[in-house]
Amino acid sequence: MRGRIPQDDGGRRLRVLFIPEWYPPREGQQTVSGAFVREHVLAASLHDDVSVLLFRTGERGKRAVRLEEYADSGVEIIDFTAFSPEARPPRTLKRRLMWLWLLARAIGRWGRPDLIHCQDKSVFHAAPAARLLGVPYVMSSHWTGFMRRDVTPEEVQGFRRLVPGAALVLCSNAYAREDFEHYGIQGRFEWLPNSFDPDVFHPVSGLPKTENLVHVSGFTDQKRAPDILRAFAIVLRSRPSARLLMVGNGIGRAATEDLASRLLPPGSFEFPGFVPKTEIADILRRCRGFVFPSSAETFGCALMEAMACGCPVLTTRVGGIPHVAREGEGIFVEAGDIGAIAEGMIALLDGTHGLDTDAVARSVLERFGRPAVGRIIHCYHLAAVSGSNPENHRKLTASN
Repeated sequence: MRGRIPQDDGGRRLRVLFIPEWYPPREGQQTVSGAFVREHVLAASLHDDVSVLLFRTGERGKRAVRLEEYADSGVEIIDFTAFSPEARPPRTLKRRLMWLWLLARAIGRWGRPDLIHCQDKSVFHAAPAARLLGVPYVMSSHWTGFMRRDVTPEEVQGFRRLVPGAALVLCSNAYAREDFEHYGIQGRFEWLPNSFDPDVFHPVSGLPKTENLVHVSGFTDQKRAPDILRAFAIVLRSRPSARLLMVGNGIGRAATEDLASRLLPPGSFEFPGFVPKTEIADILRRCRGFVFPSSAETFGCALMEAMACGCPVLTTRVGGIPHVAREGEGIFVEAGDIGAIAEGMIALLDGTHGLDTDAVARSVLERFGRPAVGRIIHCYHLAAVSGSNPENHRKLTASN
């Protein structure tokens, strides 16, 4: 599974029902949760007839349920949320009945799919639905829980039961097989890279550069945001005009912002919160560099987007990152090495990093742009429906 990607053999359009675990809400999005799943959906819609069924339970709120039906860039979506004061899923029987009702509504509207495409823990209700309908299912995996060994015994049992039944398990981390096998979970694993919208993330020549470095994340532990702050404090000793932008929201933002106020002088940093993708792209194009020293990543979407904008990056070689930023495409440090992170930051600020950012942006577009990943997903869908090996589709493409 290490980095192999299939190619589209150019054929029939399949009817695909996506049942993701995470997906951005229709309105009021203040996080990037599920944005990478949406990118896969939109990429797949270039080659298949795609619809999305969202089943969210255990959300906090006073309302009992919310049902929304809308289109997202031409993709029809049914979005169902069951609220609970305790922020926990409804009791099992009630949850199953709600799910069956929702599934019937989706099939009544869109017809029986050729394939169900689920994601991580949504396989727990998507796989039985696929069996009920008599169609194959594939499972995407983006969750760092397998890599970080955070899977509960109950979840392990569910995955052991359902993952082997998937026609394919499509992992954003090219090394995910080892993480699944650690738990004794077997499957037909293939690599499915994340994607981005080239209309948003692309270089623009001639833009003036600020003395800013930028980090974008949800401030989870593996992003190592405190390391960035401590390294930047060292940088300011010799580069007092530099500024650090810490973009995003998340559970760790408040603690990170508090640490910044204690480590860094006022005016040297900013936490702008959630920023729309179009504005993030403009920030990336104008900054001196993107800092991403994670200790665990299945892929690194923010890293990919920075590279696509021609922004030089500093990162680590953990998880799936080496398949995003390859040798010569970034400054690499060891996770937790504050001194090396500071040295890399200075190289970014001074422009002495030696990276060909235009070539990097072209490479990322060719590998991970939405059209390219759309062809990859379509090939996997065809292989799942036909019961064939994705290698057959690569050979067919080569012969054509």
